[in-house]
Amino acid sequence: MSDQSSGWSLLSPLLIVIGWSIVLTNASRYARRSEIRGLCNDVDSLATEISAETKDFWLKKYEECSSSEVRHYIYHTENAIERLDKKLELLQARSQYSIGKSVEIIEKLHDKTTMDAERVKELQEERRVRVALQVDHDVAMCISAVEELFDSVAGEGFFQFAWRKLLTKCDGVGLCKKISDIYKMRLLPHLQRYAENFSRP
Repeated sequence: MSDQSSGWSLLSPLLIVIGWSIVLTNASRYARRSEIRGLCNDVDSLATEISAETKDFWLKKYEECSSSEVRHYIYHTENAIERLDKKLELLQARSQYSIGKSVEIIEKLHDKTTMDAERVKELQEERRVRVALQVDHDVAMCISAVEELFDSVAGEGFFQFAWRKLLTKCDGVGLCKKISDIYKMRLLPHLQRYAENFSRP
């Protein structure tokens, strides 16, 4: 009976450590999900702002715009696209998921929002409407890709998240060695002592 008690006393700290690891990992998973949701909202807001500014400039204000106002539009839009690019990079880094068309989307937005902006008064209505529609389409693609990324993050189970976190900490290099070292140095001695105590007559 005392041998069994001794065995349980060895296992108890291990079970406590495992329990707390599960609690902390789960808390980290929810915190990460909240952070990713916040970044997705930032991207959605910036993309919507770019679309609204583009439509406003190309379809409404173009007739009244002075050259300085055109330059202001170009500067403001390029700055917003730059911030969007940085947010997308941060989102992919923090989520560890990639948005396959993010570079393509940013390049298209750069080209379509500002190319020929200084000649906006000379362009036909069909061309201006096409620019606004194309930008709207690219923005919708961006938002859709970001929401798909968040769905992937939100759909991660506990073990999938824990495994991804472990891979990140080990950088995917020497992972087997890392697990082996943890097993040999921390877990194996406890199991050996437990087996010895349990086998005593």
